[in-house]
Amino acid sequence: MDLGKALRSGVSQARVPTNSQSLLTPVHSRSGSRQESQVNQISGSSDDQKDNAYENEFGAPLTRQRTSGLRIQGHVSSSNTPPPTPRAKPRKLLKSTKAVVPHRAQIDAASNEWAPEQRRASRAHINRKDQEANLKWQLRRFFSNPNASSTATSSAAVSKLFDKYRENEKEEPDKIGVEGSMKYLQDLGVKLDEVVVLAVLTELEAPTMGEFTRDGFIDGWTKNRAETIPKQQSQIAHWRRSLSQTPDFFKRVHRSTFLLARLPGQKVLPLDTAIEYWRLLFTAPSLSWTTPSTPWLTWWIEYLEGNWKKSISKDMWDQTVIFVQKSLVDESMSWWNEDGAWPGVLDEFVMYVRQKRGGVGMEMDIG
Repeated sequence: MDLGKALRSGVSQARVPTNSQSLLTPVHSRSGSRQESQVNQISGSSDDQKDNAYENEFGAPLTRQRTSGLRIQGHVSSSNTPPPTPRAKPRKLLKSTKAVVPHRAQIDAASNEWAPEQRRASRAHINRKDQEANLKWQLRRFFSNPNASSTATSSAAVSKLFDKYRENEKEEPDKIGVEGSMKYLQDLGVKLDEVVVLAVLTELEAPTMGEFTRDGFIDGWTKNRAETIPKQQSQIAHWRRSLSQTPDFFKRVHRSTFLLARLPGQKVLPLDTAIEYWRLLFTAPSLSWTTPSTPWLTWWIEYLEGNWKKSISKDMWDQTVIFVQKSLVDESMSWWNEDGAWPGVLDEFVMYVRQKRGGVGMEMDIG
């Protein structure tokens, strides 16, 4: 028996279920045109699909069939699977939506066609705008500080004057020491024991007694527009009057004196040093601390030397000048309040004054 014919005969007798078609449909070689027509009807393929037919391992011609809803070797594909979503066709851009970008060569050609006269006119316009903006900026600067140029000239003149009195040009070029300060004050016509010396040191921002720095010297005189010795002498005369007539100026000089008088590294003043400066500050031609019924300065020194005998702190120093100015306005001390934030030494001094007055003005305004 021919094995090939037997196998082909057995395969050709296989039945296909009526409700489905097999993936691979065998076709008998001896079936003729009728069987070939049936194969075409089952597969639904046209003449050009016959070229896709092939033979299986037994030599039988086979034709590829659609697999939708077929039972294949015990496996049934899902008939409920939704069909694939059709892809949307790409939309064509309208001509009006396409960006028109000029080519580089077109840009270069357009720039080359720009007339030289127009380029020059454009540059001239830009330069004119810059000049106008610069002029506006200079005008704003001038009107906001009209003395800027004169201030620079004055500073240079004051700096040159400073160089005249400095002692050690190489090692301390920005400092006037004690010897230079004494010579400078003599040229100004100021005596070293005058109270106005404290005003000069305060306004020129001296770091300590008998010493000037370049920055403080220049800033102080430039601010007062006094770059020459005659102008500085005139300004000093104004300061001398202000000590007795301008409370704020006197208070500033008084507070600065504490910093000038204390020794380096110290936070307090010795009592005897403080008393000497108070005698200088609270006596005419400075602010005279006395009233018709009360010699305030005399009693103040008596009380300190007899009862206090301690160093003077900065807080006590600053509160004393406030007490002095109030007592000159109202010697009856109606402004005094025991619950006020005064140092204890001033509370005790008030009681001392009342005792010295013999009970006059003992009533106090509380509240």
